[in-house]
Amino acid sequence: MLLNYLKISIRNFRKQRLFSGLNILGLGIGIAAVWLMLLYVADEVSYDGFHAKADRIFRVTQEARWATGSFKLAPTSAPFAQALRNEYPEIEKTVRISAEGGGRIRFGEKTDRRE
Repeated sequence: MLLNYLKISIRNFRKQRLFSGLNILGLGIGIAAVWLMLLYVADEVSYDGFHAKADRIFRVTQEARWATGSFKLAPTSAPFAQALRNEYPEIEKTVRISAEGGGRIRFGEKTDRRE
């Protein structure tokens, strides 16, 4: 029975080449788009997943809105981390991300200058 379905579909592909080609092309593009979306979502979900206590890591963002639009940013003001630690005693550690670039990187005796 499966062989009959295969024969019928091959006959239809030969009769209607343009229609079949468009269907196959559309199916291929659709599958590729779904795979790209799944890869993107998997990457976003795995953010900081390599840490031992990844379920305890949170990222604070700031949001601004006005009449014509809005935006969200990850960088916050300098005293924000200490203010969070003062207000919420369950916060163990804080770290700030600096988008400025440059600066000196130091770990133990190793020092590196990035610019």
